[in-house]
Amino acid sequence: MSHTKEELEEMIAEMIPLIAQHKADGAMSTAETCEKIKQVYENELHYVLTGEKITMPYEEWYDG
Repeated sequence: MSHTKEELEEMIAEMIPLIAQHKADGAMSTAETCEKIKQVYENELHYVLTGEKITMPYEEWYDG
């Protein structure tokens, strides 16, 4: 599913206080997960704006 520029900007903006709150609560694992989600949104926004795809480091993120 593709999002609009405005939707992605809103989704990114919503992640910022969420990440800060998780860090303040000491939930670092949750904060890191939120940061990864935010990065996905930022990369999708980059694609929407430029048409350039960015390779995500999913293998590095995998904990399994």
